[in-house]
Amino acid sequence: MALRKKNAFLALANSYLMDSPQPSTMSYWWNIGSLLGLCLVIQLGTGMFLAMHYSSNLELAFMSVEHIMRDVSSGWALRYCHANGAAFFFMLMYAHMARGLYYGSYKSPRVALWVMGVMMFLLLMITGFLGFDKHSPKSNHMKTSYNINRKLLFNHHQIRSYSTSSRNNDNKNDSVEKLFKETNIKPMMYFDDLGNSENHRDMKNKLNNLAGIYMVLNTINNNCYMGSASTNRFLWRLKCHLWYNHPNTGSKMVKQAVNKYGLNNFLFMMLETMDINSKDMKSELMKSENKYLNMYLPNYNMTKNAYTSLGYKHTEESRQLMKENYSDERREMISKLNLGKKFTSETLDKMREAALNRLPHSEESKLKMVRKTHPMIVKQMNDTNMGFKFTNLKMAAKALHCSYKTMQRAVRPDNQFMYMPNTLLPNLMEFSLNNQYPQRGLEGKMKDNYPYEMEMKDKSGLDKSKGYPKYKMMNMGEDFSN
Repeated sequence: MALRKKNAFLALANSYLMDSPQPSTMSYWWNIGSLLGLCLVIQLGTGMFLAMHYSSNLELAFMSVEHIMRDVSSGWALRYCHANGAAFFFMLMYAHMARGLYYGSYKSPRVALWVMGVMMFLLLMITGFLGFDKHSPKSNHMKTSYNINRKLLFNHHQIRSYSTSSRNNDNKNDSVEKLFKETNIKPMMYFDDLGNSENHRDMKNKLNNLAGIYMVLNTINNNCYMGSASTNRFLWRLKCHLWYNHPNTGSKMVKQAVNKYGLNNFLFMMLETMDINSKDMKSELMKSENKYLNMYLPNYNMTKNAYTSLGYKHTEESRQLMKENYSDERREMISKLNLGKKFTSETLDKMREAALNRLPHSEESKLKMVRKTHPMIVKQMNDTNMGFKFTNLKMAAKALHCSYKTMQRAVRPDNQFMYMPNTLLPNLMEFSLNNQYPQRGLEGKMKDNYPYEMEMKDKSGLDKSKGYPKYKMMNMGEDFSN
C-alpha cells in the first residue's frame, strides 16, 4: 500500500485532496474559497509586519506611514500588498456569494452552512466599513483643519493675551475668545490690531528673546499659516508675512489673503516656545512644526512638511517662468552686464585703500582656521600600504605637486585615486611629517622649505596612462583638532 495511505496524517490529506469524490460539474468557480483563504493569510502576514512599524498615536500616525514607505526595507511593497489584498478579498467574497446564489447553495441540506456564511459576510462588512472612528486622522484628512482633535494638544496652555487693540474694545476681545473656543486653539499669546503702527514697539518687546512655533490666523474664514522661528525671529516672521508687500518675502498665499480681507482681520499667535540656549534648536523646531502641521493641516502652507518642499508641485506657469529665467538669452544678458565696465578713478582709489588697510590674520586666528579644516590621508596602493596624513587638501596638493582643483576631483566618491611619480615620494614624506600644526609652523612659513628642487614636469594627476604608482585619497571629514 502506498505511503500516503498508510500514514495517518498523509491518509487524511489524501482522502481530501486525491481520493475524495467530486461532482462532474466542478469548474474554476469552486476555487474562490481557496483564494479567499490565501488573501486572508496575506492580509494577516503583511498586517502583522506593518503593525510593528505603525504608530496609532494621533501625532505620529502619518509620520510612521512615511517611515514604512521610505525607510523600512521593502515596506512600500508590503503596504501596497496589504492595501490591494483587502480590495481583492472583498471582490472574491462578492464573487463567492454570487456563485452560491447561482448554484443554489442556500437550499437544503446546506441551509445551516449558508446561514453561517451570511453571518460571517455581515460581520466582515460591519468591520470593514464601520471600523473607522469619525475623529480618526484618516477620516478627517479631507475635512476642515479645525477639528476636535486640537484639544488633545493645547489643553495644557494657559493663554496670555497681549492684544494690541484698545482695552475698551470688549466686543472684539470677546469675539476672539469665542473664535478660540470654536477652533479649540489655546495659544500662549496672541496679537490683534496688526495694522496699528503705534503698537509695533510693544509687539517687539513682547517677542524679544523668544523662539518657537507661531500661527497666522484669518478670523474671517479660520484659515491659518503655521511656521517656526529661531531666537529673535518672531517679529521678522510677522513682518515678512503680514507687513511687507515684497513678493520674495513671506507666504504668498498669506499676502493675497491680507490684501483681500484686510490686515486687521488676522491674528499672530505663539503656540509653543523653545529653549533659546538649546544646541539642537533646528531639529527641535522641525519636529514641533511637523507635529502642529499634522494636527492643524493649515490651508495657507504650500507644503505639509517643515523645512522641505516635498509633495509640492509647481504650476505650468511657474515652470515656464523658471525656464525663461534660465534660458540662454538671459544667461547671455547677465554675462554682458559687467562686460567692458570700467571703475572710476575714485572707486579704484577706495578699493586700493581698503585692500592696503586690511588687517592681516593673527597667528591665533590662523591656527583656529587650520584646526577647523578636515584632514585627509594619502595611501600607497602597494604591499606597504603606507599612509601620509595632511591637515587639509591644500597642503596635500602642495606635497603631491598638483593644483587644488585636481585634489578636489581626486577625493570625490566616484574617483578617490591619484597617480604620482616616484620622484615626488621624498617630498610627500617630508610634507607629511612637517605639516602637523602648530609644531612646525604654519603653511605660509613652510612655503620655501621644499626638501629639494623638483622639476615642473614631475606632477601628480588623475591620468593613469603615464604608468605612475597609484595612491588612494581619503578625506577623513573630521576636525583636525582631535
